[in-house]
Amino acid sequence: MTEDTSTNKRNPLSVLRRLLSIFHLPNRTILSNPLMGVLRDVIQAEGPITVEQYMQIVLHHPQHGYYSHGDPLGVDGDFGTSPEISQMFGEMIGVWCLEVWQQMGEPDPFILLELGPGRGTLLKDLFRATQKIQPFHKALRLHLLECNATLRLIQLAKLADHAPTYIADLAALPPLPVLAISNEFFDTFPLRQFMRTDSGWRERLVTMKSGKLVFMDGVEIEKPCKNPFSEREAIAPKGWTCETSPQSLSMVGQLAAHMAAHGGAGLIVDYGYASPSGKNTLFAVRDHKPFDILASPGEADVTAEVDFEAFRYAAESQGARVVGPTSQGDFLRAMGIELRAALLQHLAPEEHTENIHKDFLRLTCRTRAGTWFKVLGLMAKDMGGMPGFL
Repeated sequence: MTEDTSTNKRNPLSVLRRLLSIFHLPNRTILSNPLMGVLRDVIQAEGPITVEQYMQIVLHHPQHGYYSHGDPLGVDGDFGTSPEISQMFGEMIGVWCLEVWQQMGEPDPFILLELGPGRGTLLKDLFRATQKIQPFHKALRLHLLECNATLRLIQLAKLADHAPTYIADLAALPPLPVLAISNEFFDTFPLRQFMRTDSGWRERLVTMKSGKLVFMDGVEIEKPCKNPFSEREAIAPKGWTCETSPQSLSMVGQLAAHMAAHGGAGLIVDYGYASPSGKNTLFAVRDHKPFDILASPGEADVTAEVDFEAFRYAAESQGARVVGPTSQGDFLRAMGIELRAALLQHLAPEEHTENIHKDFLRLTCRTRAGTWFKVLGLMAKDMGGMPGFL
């Protein structure tokens, strides 16, 4: 059954917003927005900033960035994730880890790495699903990459038995085989946007007018700062948007290089596209609803779809093999989620069976997250096939 999240610590910003709405008072009548001042000062000093600079500030500012404090997940936060929907998601990732570890020859020790582990829910379910395989647990060395201090405390409470080691970047990983998991992590990385206009390519910028943040077009450039392997921009029509995330590509390349040098495999699960469509995918979410990207910097999740084609080239250029992307629904079915859902329904009280089925559909349905979310597999070249990819 899905883990009960009702006892988790409430997001203080979410609670305050609800109180303000009850009394019909907009946030800014009581609260000043500290990042608005930061952005104003940067724009006054440097001129209009790129979308990448804007996202870096509003998401990752050390004191006021969206991901630097608080708990954005769940009912009381701004969005939900697959591990929070159902235990079945983490359990299927656990089955995948165990199968790949065995395929690798059961290395001891090895690194189990999660990038952006949220509340630690995925790993908690993963450990429960694999608990009977003691050699696997004995061999793993848990490493987590997490910048949010609030979430770190929640993770430590759930994962204390596994003594996690926190790292600030992938260069800190020891020279061991790695099993890496990333779920809704890379969509948090800043990106640059370029628009094809009548007069050529122009980068999308953010500036301030009359005290408000607005988008504007930059000066004409010869071609967008896109992935060097793509020739699509040369023939792109007017209105085409190119998006590229240098930080994401760098991290995927680092992870692939570690696998190529020391062995291992990884999963990248995120919403995104197998190849670019030219659409502007940047958006913001607050309280589980679409929100104005520029309205309240630092108080909403600003995100964009992941370019899996770019990830493929970044990984292959560092010597790793890549499979997929496949849809999340197809991956979970290949790992056995249908049998797991049936077993949970058989064991659960009758009043919970319908919810288990609904959670199963939320994870796998072809008209919902089951298709929108995709799974990309990375692995060392000496490995065979990868579980979950048909």
